[in-house]
Amino acid sequence: MESDKIPVAEKDAERQSFHPPKFRAVHIDLKGMPPHPERLLRHLELYAAAGYNALLIEWEDMFPWKDPLLRRRETYRGKDIQALADRAAELNLEIIPLVQTLGHMENVLRHEAYAQYRELDWLNSELRSAGKSAKLAAGMLGEVLDLLPRTGYLHLGGDEVAGLGLGHSGKAARRAGGKMKLYFSHMNILSEFLRERGVRPILWADMALTLPSQELKQYAAGFDFAVWGGGDLERKAERIRSAGGRIWGAPCFKGADGITSDLPNLDARKKVISAYLELAGKYPLNGLIACGWSRYTTLRSQCEPVEGALDAAVMAGMLFSGGSVSEDKISECLRHCGLLEDHIRSKELLSELTLLRGQCRRYLFDELELAAAQKCLRIKKDAKNAWYLLAMKRRLAEYETLKTEFHAHFDRFVSARLVEEYLEERFLPFRRGLKWMLSDYRRYGHPDAEQGYRELFGC
Repeated sequence: MESDKIPVAEKDAERQSFHPPKFRAVHIDLKGMPPHPERLLRHLELYAAAGYNALLIEWEDMFPWKDPLLRRRETYRGKDIQALADRAAELNLEIIPLVQTLGHMENVLRHEAYAQYRELDWLNSELRSAGKSAKLAAGMLGEVLDLLPRTGYLHLGGDEVAGLGLGHSGKAARRAGGKMKLYFSHMNILSEFLRERGVRPILWADMALTLPSQELKQYAAGFDFAVWGGGDLERKAERIRSAGGRIWGAPCFKGADGITSDLPNLDARKKVISAYLELAGKYPLNGLIACGWSRYTTLRSQCEPVEGALDAAVMAGMLFSGGSVSEDKISECLRHCGLLEDHIRSKELLSELTLLRGQCRRYLFDELELAAAQKCLRIKKDAKNAWYLLAMKRRLAEYETLKTEFHAHFDRFVSARLVEEYLEERFLPFRRGLKWMLSDYRRYGHPDAEQGYRELFGC
């Protein structure tokens, strides 16, 4: 498989200036196909073997929040969190919780019970900035720290807050002197809450980087800033450094190659990671985070299940630690942790799924284009609609077989209900598309064409 090709890292001589930072974290995003608790503990062993010494855990609806609205059916229990913390400590992996506290709060704001906290009535992602909202966010932080009292850092999220000050917080933003002053007014409240507990806050850097340099200096000392994205890294790092802030780098090992992709593109992931290694050779990074997004937001489709991306996680960990990477080294690490065979099978199934989806997408789009041409040309009783219809039916029948194989494999690691959700997000569009194709066939296709193709080609 193409995605099995692990690129070899640069020669050590080309990376002499790189020194592994204090923190080398892997991001565990629990928003999509979260593993069973015992499976997650197996993953921790792999992460430690790959060279990581920290876990950035984005809990979302898998944390046992006091409000049941914020939990999913498969939520980890308190004893699961404790077992995770204990095993992480044994493996010298520091846990850094990630709790969104201003933007990307879909898991909270999608519920009507929390509608009063929305910045914009029609958008479920952004918290309006007010004292009551800060109290809500601080309460969530407190719940996490109660279960993870050994936490030294906590990530407050804070990225992509585009609507702040454009809705209910508009007057507050004007009184504060602008959107970003309101942003940091909110974050400073949470920062003080954390400092009282001996916890250092981290923010995604994109919002802070919109500030003029002099204004950034007012806030930089109070936070660590995680730079993400693939471009303009040195300029971003220099602005944070010159303002007196601490820098983290955050390339992705998965979840950045398409909103519904099934497998990471390892060549692309390695290229971006290498850019951050170069950055670490020029700036004193406090940490590197290998981000592993499972959904682009809580309310969007799942992508790239971690079972199929373990090789990418190992690759990033080895590179973060200053080592070279080869397919053999990654396979040996997976084999040592008893995960190689499962990982290979995961990639096989996900690759088959990607291929099947591509075929269905092509048949559907080609038929829709055909029907549009038939309408414009006023064509009646053509045969080609039936060919596309038969092809789609065959692919959907293959999907049912693949679904059985998927469940037989992935249900051992993830709730069967969540595996089903992953598959349905991918094939429900094609079942809907089949209805359009049937309608076009009735309108433009010859009534004998489907049976004729079956007799001619045995399909």
